[in-house]
Amino acid sequence: TVGASLAASAPQSVSDRVETLDWSDPERALRAIETLDPSNEGAGADIPMLEIQGVVYADMHRQSYVDETIARLHAIGAQGNKAAVIAEHFVRAYSLFERGQYTAASTELSSSDIEEIKLPTERYRFLILQGTSLRQQQQSEAALPILEQAYALAQHLGDDVRALHAMLQLVRLSVRSGNHSQASKQLESARDLAT
Repeated sequence: TVGASLAASAPQSVSDRVETLDWSDPERALRAIETLDPSNEGAGADIPMLEIQGVVYADMHRQSYVDETIARLHAIGAQGNKAAVIAEHFVRAYSLFERGQYTAASTELSSSDIEEIKLPTERYRFLILQGTSLRQQQQSEAALPILEQAYALAQHLGDDVRALHAMLQLVRLSVRSGNHSQASKQLESARDLAT
């Protein structure tokens, strides 16, 4: 079951758990965010959570909160924190994606070098958003290796939930490309991950 996959996956940070919760229940993810306090370890420690907050706010169509999150990340980035600059671009890109502005989202993502992303889960988020943005722009050939890279990263992390998420993105890409036999194989792999 999916519950067993959740239990078998690698240990996750609070921001990672909120992110995966957001995939299935954005309202619950929002309630979880609203109960969290900022870290006592300084603004830099809050960056992963701020990034996820921005995603959840975008999913819940709370643009003023998205804008506030971007402003907070920008302020931290202005103090020389590269992780905050990357997170700012990601949140802005995610917000654009959620509003159907796929080309603008891709452009925003291209302003960051994925090699500079230190956290593997953040790198995964970037890859998934980049791949799905390209898929929405009918650029299947460009999207495929990016989504495959996200899947491989999730497997390397031993993160079954993210691997399942990435595989489902690959299924959508195959369906959109008209490659139904590949989509069927990928769906079978997704079923195997979920059990």
